[in-house]
Amino acid sequence: MRHALLFLLILPGCACDEEAPEPSPEGLSYPRLLVRADMKTTLLARQHLPVFADLYSQIEAKADGEYRIPDGEGWDYHAYNHNACIAQASAFLAWLHEDKARADKAREHFKMLETDMETHGDWDLNIRMPANMVCGVQAWDLLMGTDFFPEAEATEAQEKLGVIADKFFAQYVETELYRWSALVVTQNNHPIRTAACLILPGLAFPDHPEAKKWLDWGLAEYDYLFAPEGQYIQAEGGVSEGSFYFHFGLAAAMGALIAADNAGASEGTYHRNCISRNPAEPWNGGPCDEGAPFKFRNALYSEHFGRALDWSLALRMGDGRRPSIADGGLNNPNGAALIAHWQPDKMHQIWDWQNQTSGRVRGTGWGLDLLIQHYASLPEPVGGEAPAWKHRVMPESGYAIFRSGWEEDQRFSVLLAEQGAARLTLHDHVDGTHFLLAAYGEYLAIDTGYYKPNTLDNAITAEAQAHNVILIEGRGDATKGLLNDWTGSDAYLEHSAENEHLVYAEARTSYRQSEITRGMAMLRDRYWVIADRITTEATEPREHRWRFHAGAGHDLGGEFHLNGDRLEVVQGQARLDVALASTAGTPTFEAPPFTENEAPYVHSIGGGEAHHGVADGVVTAQAPFYLAVMVPSPSEGEMDFSIQSLPAPADSVAYRIEGPDGADVVWLRGPEAAETMEWEDHSLESDGTLTILALDGSFGLMARGTEVRLDGALPLSGAGEAGVITSP
Repeated sequence: MRHALLFLLILPGCACDEEAPEPSPEGLSYPRLLVRADMKTTLLARQHLPVFADLYSQIEAKADGEYRIPDGEGWDYHAYNHNACIAQASAFLAWLHEDKARADKAREHFKMLETDMETHGDWDLNIRMPANMVCGVQAWDLLMGTDFFPEAEATEAQEKLGVIADKFFAQYVETELYRWSALVVTQNNHPIRTAACLILPGLAFPDHPEAKKWLDWGLAEYDYLFAPEGQYIQAEGGVSEGSFYFHFGLAAAMGALIAADNAGASEGTYHRNCISRNPAEPWNGGPCDEGAPFKFRNALYSEHFGRALDWSLALRMGDGRRPSIADGGLNNPNGAALIAHWQPDKMHQIWDWQNQTSGRVRGTGWGLDLLIQHYASLPEPVGGEAPAWKHRVMPESGYAIFRSGWEEDQRFSVLLAEQGAARLTLHDHVDGTHFLLAAYGEYLAIDTGYYKPNTLDNAITAEAQAHNVILIEGRGDATKGLLNDWTGSDAYLEHSAENEHLVYAEARTSYRQSEITRGMAMLRDRYWVIADRITTEATEPREHRWRFHAGAGHDLGGEFHLNGDRLEVVQGQARLDVALASTAGTPTFEAPPFTENEAPYVHSIGGGEAHHGVADGVVTAQAPFYLAVMVPSPSEGEMDFSIQSLPAPADSVAYRIEGPDGADVVWLRGPEAAETMEWEDHSLESDGTLTILALDGSFGLMARGTEVRLDGALPLSGAGEAGVITSP
């Protein structure tokens, strides 16, 4: 498919007939983008209210910032981005308070701004430009609402912004090489951020001869990508490129969507531009009818878009950051809280924003400065509560997310199993059946994030070896291909179940002649069980490695101990104890060979590349089953759980786990195992593959079976041959 896309580069571009721009609307009232003129009284009254007062002081601080002098070595987008957002803050205060001095400072930005954008020298300027084109255009729009913007000066500033927008459109949308590499093959934050740079000047300058082209393309991209047909957001809300780059695109999108709403963009008629649609799977070029008229569907009002924000929130760790899934490190959103203005049932997004406690939280600036949008759009009074839901199992998106609650010392885990459009993305990793977990404020079983020393190759951390998966003869699924050259296998999230005491889901995928089914359960909101079942076409025993990436060891500090079939991870506020068993004999944890700045030890989850502890539970067998128990505890005080191996029959393994709330038994049976296990004064009978049962009989789960008896009682039964039975 990659070669098919390369072939497109030699095809001629669209030669559609140009339509004359629509007449400029009469009697425009300024400002009309970042805020509207009719909002002034409300915004003036917010200066001294809780939360708004702090935002207002940050806006003042931004406006008081010093402009940077461009370095003179090509078009310096770093300086112009920085200056544009200072000008925006200054212009906002000038309009709000009729302050000439603030207006004069904002005007200085446009006097300094040069238009020789073609000299920039950065191939991906398209994702670097939103600050210049969103903040800068909105600064112009705000100044137009004052008495301090001389007409000739305003016209010159408008012309400069129009020239930059026109050159930007010509390079990134009309030029085949840039369009193909930056937009066609990406279908992610690249077109999202690019569109923001064109929507704003299109809205601001409706009488510009190119404004219609800018809006037709930019609004069509948002209308498509943020809707189900774009496949960027899956049906339950999962975003194909992971949370880090979704948040990077989100900030620019929120800026553009709010401006489009204030300017009434949904009332106009636009025409589809299909030039940047990807003909590869899963997009297949559309749907898109070149030149067809459409009404813009603003995602601010879309339930589909709102579900994406809730998917991000579902991934929330205790301090508010999202974990390092796919290409990206630990991250948090900028702009998600604003959705509560348009979707009042999303007040939990404001709670999330207000309860970010990590010192590395980026606040309202990452991706685009949204300080003024927060000040202007947050509902009054500002406040919200944590979501009423805890767990999220999202089969189409490929996420099973389990948590104890929303408190800072929560226990939290993610099991990944992506398929179709959720997997076919440039930023995806080869990580079917991968898991990660955090507890008591520490990231204890990590995803290695995004370490990419070579910009022309995939991230080193993209491969299966960099994730918590089972490796067969040292390998996982196929090596990740470049661009749209998809490799590897789909993974499927199946057979989820939940009751008051546990939540469970299975991830299934195939590689190396084997099918791997990983069941993951969280019990009593406190600890996890992972059961791996392997079937294979291989006829001879092979080495299997149950890989574990620790949030400790090497550069991460803390302690990481390998003790036979047990692991200990100790880091700051928490520890994690791991016990691992196999139906093919007791596995022994060992550290794989270490090579600096290479997988599996290298990671980039925040603060640059570093190294961490890695361990493999190794057995050699044809198709072993693995059973792991993982118990986190606060690092202070004694561990209040015990994990005891039980005398399970041949081809099976079992543990007894006892904690302050009771004792449980977990039994994993291979295909040749007996259906009865006895220990001490207990007898457990089960024809299920996996049985989890509280020893007092109060709850349980069975996968692939029909009946469980404990000491003669029948706590679980049903027709669960292909699925899962739970009780109560």
